[in-house]
Amino acid sequence: LGSLRKNSVVLIGVIGMALFSFVFLDLINRGSSSQSRDPIGIVNGEELSITDFQNQMDLLKKEYNFNDLQALTTAWDESIRGKLIEQEINSLGIGSSVDHLEYFLSQSPSFSSDQRFLNDAGIFDVNKFSNFIAELKELNPQSYIQWSNQENQFNQQIKTNTYLNLVASGLNSTF
Repeated sequence: LGSLRKNSVVLIGVIGMALFSFVFLDLINRGSSSQSRDPIGIVNGEELSITDFQNQMDLLKKEYNFNDLQALTTAWDESIRGKLIEQEINSLGIGSSVDHLEYFLSQSPSFSSDQRFLNDAGIFDVNKFSNFIAELKELNPQSYIQWSNQENQFNQQIKTNTYLNLVASGLNSTF
């Protein structure tokens, strides 16, 4: 104990240098290609992209004000769960059609209450929505790309809901 007190400056210096080198190496590695860091994980032989994972973390921090640890654990849990459900959906051949998407949109308050998409009776009108998307594609390609990404998310959500409903139906019928 006495020798630690005598050499405390040296010990603090060594620990400081170790921490500095760790941070410095991390900064150097960030400059290298992301391919060397891909994947962040593997689920049943399928890779989880570190880029997608980092984007998910950034979204959680920005949209939900999560701290780093909350964003990390939530993004990791969602990535694993999403990949597992995606694999099950693909193995079962569950799909999503235009009719599914139209029904999903008509039930979503974001779309069903938007005045641009309502008919004279105040009901969501698929034709008005389709015309809006066609105009968006022609007049604002960047916004159309965002819509396409959102549409893909909706289709994934529809397939996930279908899968979870099938599982729940199977559980309810066995009790």
